[in-house]
This record gives sequence, structure tokens and C-alpha cells, in this order.
Amino acid sequence: MSHDHHSTHHEHPHHHDHSTRAGGREPAADQKLAMILEHWIKHNESHVSAYREWAQKAAELSLHDAGARIDEAADLTLAANRKFEEALRKVRQRG
Repeated sequence: MSHDHHSTHHEHPHHHDHSTRAGGREPAADQKLAMILEHWIKHNESHVSAYREWAQKAAELSLHDAGARIDEAADLTLAANRKFEEALRKVRQRG
């Protein structure tokens, strides 16, 4: 999976609908924020899986320090997800 991290958008398989709501209306801003947060959480989870896999491969290549750093990056990504999940709860509490 190739990423262009110089832009704010990159391609991934998506399993959600970007179309407007029934009646042709855009989702309310808070609903859109909830959808974005949900997307970021799932997106990060997919990255964590890849990070863990490559950390293991690095260890198998006797690149233990590199593997440890990749594992740390996975942990940081999960920490970011916890913040996104907290934000999502706040958005949902308002609705």
C-alpha cells in the first residue's frame, strides 16, 4: 500500500458511503465529524496491524532495535486512536 504523505488525502479501500444523506442533504457537521473520526480510527487500526507485522519481520532479520521502534510507533498510533475515540464519544454525547 503506497502512501503520499505530502497531501492530506490518500487512497485506501473504503467501506463507507461518502454520498449525501437521504433527501440529498449533506450530513450535519457533527455527524460528519463523527464519520471522520470513525474513519480515522479504522484507518489507524489497519496501520497498526501492518506495523506489528513489520516489527516481527524486523526481529526475524535480527533488526531488533528497528522492530522495537516500529512496535513503539504502533503503540503511539493506538494512543492516538484512544484520543479519537474520546473525541467521538464527546461528539455522540452532544447528539
